[in-house]
Amino acid sequence: MASKTRDRKGEEKKKKGGLVKPRSMVKKGSSKVEKKPAEKVLAVATGGIKRPHHFHPGTIAMRKSKKYQNSADSVIPQRPLSQLIRVVADEILSNNNRGNPKEEAALHFDSDGLKFMRNVVENHMIKELDLAKELCIFRGRRTVDVKDIQMSLKIFKKFKAMQ
Repeated sequence: MASKTRDRKGEEKKKKGGLVKPRSMVKKGSSKVEKKPAEKVLAVATGGIKRPHHFHPGTIAMRKSKKYQNSADSVIPQRPLSQLIRVVADEILSNNNRGNPKEEAALHFDSDGLKFMRNVVENHMIKELDLAKELCIFRGRRTVDVKDIQMSLKIFKKFKAMQ
């Protein structure tokens, strides 16, 4: 059933709805083939393969450094550091008491003392890494290498020997 419309002169005119174009009038390649969802994701104008997203160099590093600067938490986990402190203290105690095995006893640390030691270790690490960064910049590079950290350790040792 064709609907009726009016043309400019006001005469009724039948719409030609539902007519199919002959095959000679249909453009080749214009038939729409439904793609699967996986093909839609992979199909891109640049070759058909979707490339993974990459951030510019240093973007993630800057994001992490801002995160750590804004947080008041410690970078070093409390439990592993306290275990390391206890092991080192036990070794020092056992080396000092070699002749008297009876005097060996486990050391107990206060939680405030462990927090203080953690702050001292973090401050020392920050100073060393700052010096390593300055050495790296002095050498004309932007990335801190192992050799920069080794050089900063040597400088710290010589600085301590001078005091």
